[in-house]
Amino acid sequence: MGISFSFLEFFDACHHCHALNSPMIGLGSLQINEPDVDIEIYAARNRWWKLDAKNTVRSLFRDRYQIMDYLDLDIDGNADIYCDLNKPIDNLLCNRAMTVLNGGTLEHIFNIAQVLTNLHNMVAENGTIVHIAPVTWYEHGYFNFNPKLITAVAAANKYALVAEAFWFPVNIQSLVKRQHNSFAGLCRDVIIKVNETIRGPFTNQKQSNKKQHKSLSQATIFLTYDGQNDTPNRDKVSQWFTELLIPANCLYLVAYRKIRQTQFIFPYDVQS
Repeated sequence: MGISFSFLEFFDACHHCHALNSPMIGLGSLQINEPDVDIEIYAARNRWWKLDAKNTVRSLFRDRYQIMDYLDLDIDGNADIYCDLNKPIDNLLCNRAMTVLNGGTLEHIFNIAQVLTNLHNMVAENGTIVHIAPVTWYEHGYFNFNPKLITAVAAANKYALVAEAFWFPVNIQSLVKRQHNSFAGLCRDVIIKVNETIRGPFTNQKQSNKKQHKSLSQATIFLTYDGQNDTPNRDKVSQWFTELLIPANCLYLVAYRKIRQTQFIFPYDVQS
């Protein structure tokens, strides 16, 4: 999946809580998912990027968050470390990282229980596990994730919440407004049809609709926990997911601090 500049508000919240630290291990050979021209503009404004042959995720975290020791792992032959996360990690990787970044890799690994165990073992005590996970992606990876999976793992293992956000590939507030307007318009059309049947056609019933909508092409992110408190966005996002049609390709971003060094504990979802 990779990293987008629109994620930076979330990463900034993590950094403000001193939760992004070296060494950092990125799962997968992560790329920056932005047009080349935007990457070049950003890179030109930041001194560390000028030292690298490529404008990479490594450069971004070094420049913005002073992550001087960044390693990535993958099975594609392009990463610093070869590692199959479907299997238990080598002891050399245990407690290796102060920050582990799942930037859209978890959904591509079939053995979810093992990879979550591996992340727990990979991060050192007081280190941070960061997830960017798909919620509504079609034909992408093996899984979409209910945020409850990650929060349940955190609760079972006594992780401390650092920051949380939901990312939408569109201007979600504009979309919500448009959906409400569409529903209101549907109700109005039904009423007109009923009245036409009873009373005959209305005159001058057609009116031009000149309402201007904000562009839906702008990605938006909503912090639901800012490092200290839940934000008003929590209720908004909850309502959007439970009551409205949510667009494809939504992401859940969350960071947890591992506050004790214990064996990984599996959560249970027991229904009464």
